[in-house]
Parts: sequence; structure tokens; C-alpha cells
Amino acid sequence: MTSLASDNRPGTRDAFVNYLAMRRSSSAIAALDGLRAFAILLVFARHAIRPFYDGNTPLLPLFGWDLAVPLINGWIGVDLFFVLSGFLIGQSLLRDGGRVRGRQFRLYVAKRALRIVPAYFAVLLVVAAGLVPLFDVDGRALGLRVGYHMLFLQDYLPADIVVVFWSLGVEEKFYLLAPLVVMLALKMHRRSLQYGLIVGFVLLGLVARCLTAAAYPDIATYDAFFPVFRSPFHHCLDALFVGLLAAFIYRDRHCWAWATNRLCLNGLFLLGLSIILWLISGEAMMGRIDYFDKTLQPFVIAIGMGLVLLATALGGGPLTFLGSRPLFYLSKLSYSLYLVHLPLLPLALALLGLPGGDMAAVRGEILLLFFATYTAFSLAASMLVHYGIEKPFLVIKGRLS
Repeated sequence: MTSLASDNRPGTRDAFVNYLAMRRSSSAIAALDGLRAFAILLVFARHAIRPFYDGNTPLLPLFGWDLAVPLINGWIGVDLFFVLSGFLIGQSLLRDGGRVRGRQFRLYVAKRALRIVPAYFAVLLVVAAGLVPLFDVDGRALGLRVGYHMLFLQDYLPADIVVVFWSLGVEEKFYLLAPLVVMLALKMHRRSLQYGLIVGFVLLGLVARCLTAAAYPDIATYDAFFPVFRSPFHHCLDALFVGLLAAFIYRDRHCWAWATNRLCLNGLFLLGLSIILWLISGEAMMGRIDYFDKTLQPFVIAIGMGLVLLATALGGGPLTFLGSRPLFYLSKLSYSLYLVHLPLLPLALALLGLPGGDMAAVRGEILLLFFATYTAFSLAASMLVHYGIEKPFLVIKGRLS
């Protein structure tokens, strides 16, 4: 019989410690981990504050301003995720010279699948099976709905199992389109044509929304707005291709003096940040839906996020802060946290006896206690998914590389 001591061999302990360790790749741009961490913080804050926010009574008053407003606008964190994806996928494809065909394309798809699919499928099936306490899923045509979620069609079909899964449908389609666009761009020997192609895709999202706004002029509520304007892949092209455009600029960074000038880069960072703060700090952006929300708003968000990302990638902005270990750790958990946090919301509310009644009247210590409880639950579940499901497949992905 194997002794208990054999389970504590130094090699076994070292392997376990190495598995738990979170290490940054030597080729990674450290500050981008900070941006990813802020992306998940924005999304998480949006869903944490939403049950209590009614748009009428200030929820977190601060010198006559409601601090809850930028939190309820945290849905723009998804746009930051899109810009990051566009940049990182573009950077990877450009590093390989855009050669993604045959075996290389299969390897590319396999690596993307290992990154996204296992944790997503696991959480999807657990939620659909009704295994998350108090999180109700409509059982009608559930098999069909799980099926199209597994095909990543929930950006065009209703994302009605866990609503945040809609963005995964967008991401997967971009993963398939990006190699084709990069390969086509690199066939153009003039870099002005390469940039023109990418900018064309950025503008395509704006044009598509303008055409949709002309076809659906009467949409004025968020519930009607979301499936028509927000979630379809072709309406999200701005952010994705702004990120890809940033990857091309990063490739050519030595061609422009401004790209190595720290003062210019800090200015770009502050400009992008100012655009974002202007958008999220004034009012709840989806409180009422107008033409700007339907058409220009995602474009402006993409530009702001793109400027922040590009400046950060090139060495501008608060690099030490964005590259700090706490933000790095959070960034490593960001995908699992994105998947699990919303299904846990009803349970966190119920534990504090909060569902029902006038939720907008909840204030002070109870509100802080809820945030602490919800954060703890979500982080614990995200670590379970990360280490139990996501990381084993990331190890395989690393071996493919």
C-alpha cells in the first residue's frame, strides 16, 4: 500500500505548486493584463449594482453625484474585452506573418478552442441542468437553446441561458474572420492599403448599425435594443477591428516618432481615458435609447478603448499600476469570472434576504455586505473553474505552441 508520505514527495509538491502558480508569459505586455482586469471589474460592477439601481434615487451619492452611474455603465467592459481580443489575436497573427492555412489554421483553431470552449461548455451545461441554486433557466426548448449556444450562435439567437454568453458568440466569429483579414492585408504590399482595409472593417460596424437604425427607427427600450443592435457580431466590428488596427500600428511602431515618445503616449492614454470617463460618468447610457446609442456610441467607445490600449501597449499610461500583481492575478481569472458571476447573483442576494421588496431602498452596510458576499462567491467559483477546467486545457494549449 502506498504510504501517505509518498503523496508528499518534493516532486509532487513542486508540481502542485507549479500548477497553482500564475505566471506571466515572457512575451506578454504586462500592462495589458491590467486592462483585462479592469474589463472584468466593469462587467462585474454592472451586474452587482443593477438589482439596486432604479435611476431615480442616488444609490451611492458623492458630492451631489451618484457613484453608481459609472458602475451601471460597466457593460462597456465587454467592449474593452473586444478591443483586447482584436489586438492580441492580431499581434499573434502578425508575429506568424499571417500564414494561417492548412495545418497552421487547424493549430490556430485548436488553440482558440482550448482557450474558450472547455470552461464555457462546462458552465453552460451546469447552468442549463439547473445545478446553480436559485438561478432559473426556462425549460422550454432547452435542448435546442443549449445546442445553438454550443454552436456560438447566441449573438444572433436569444442568449437566454446566461445573457453574458452573447459576447462569446461574437468572439468566436472574430477568431475565424481575423486570419482571413490579416492574410488579405499582408498580401497588400503598401501599408496604407493594409491600414485602409482594417479601417474599412472598423467603419463597417458603424454603417451596419446606421442601416439597422433606419430599418428599426422605433426601438426605444433596452430589451428591444439588445438583440437588434448590441449583440449581433456585425454590430461589434468597431471594437474588434480597432484592436486589430492597434496591432498593425504596434507592428510599425518604429516607423513613427510619436510611438516612442512617452509624452505623446501619455497624452493618447489620457485622451482615451477621458472619452471613456465622459461616456460612463454622465448618466446611465442605456436608461433611454436614442439614435446615438444605436449608431455612434459603440464607435466612440471603441475609439476611447483603442487609444487606451494602444498607448498602454506602446509604453504609455500608468504601466507599473496596470502591470501590478493583483491586477495580473485578476486578469488570469477574468474569463472564468466572466462565465460564473451572473448565475451566482440570485444566491448572493438570497443569502442576505434581499430579493423582493424595494431593492432600490437598500443602502449602507447591507449593500456593502452584499458586494463582499457576491465578490467572495464569484472569486471562489472562478478559481474552481479556472483550476479545475480552464487551466488543464491551457496547459495543453501551451504544449501546442
